[in-house]
Amino acid sequence: MLGTVPTTTTQQAVGEPGLQPLQMLPVIPRNHISNCQDKFRAALSQKNHQQKLQALAEDIQALNREHDHAVAELAKKHCKKVQYICQLVNHWINYKKEQKLSLWNGLIHLKAKELNEGLPAGQHTSLANIWKALVTDKNLKPENLMRQQQKDIVASL
Repeated sequence: MLGTVPTTTTQQAVGEPGLQPLQMLPVIPRNHISNCQDKFRAALSQKNHQQKLQALAEDIQALNREHDHAVAELAKKHCKKVQYICQLVNHWINYKKEQKLSLWNGLIHLKAKELNEGLPAGQHTSLANIWKALVTDKNLKPENLMRQQQKDIVASL
């Protein structure tokens, strides 16, 4: 039977099963507000929070308007486009640090000089073939070169 739960009584000992109706307990949600004062406080707190968010949004919009106006004035003053000034102000242009010369680039350069020596301008060896030749050349492997030789190769670039 649905909605009933067995109970242990003396009738069960005799062989007659006794069933008692199942009592459902009320489910209280976690954020349940118990009384009217708490409900009022929660509503007031939510209203204050919404007002603060609205004030913040208005201040941000005002700041954006001031910023746009200042950028437009600066662009007009220096005869530049507004988009260019925005890129400079907002750091949209990513300047890269100067890259160091690598040993591998130096080795490829040396091997290319060796393979392309005496060839006419349109018939130079491709980078893939230079790379294959470099990998098979035991004299130009980095682990076989002394530290001073490695520095000289990088300096030759």
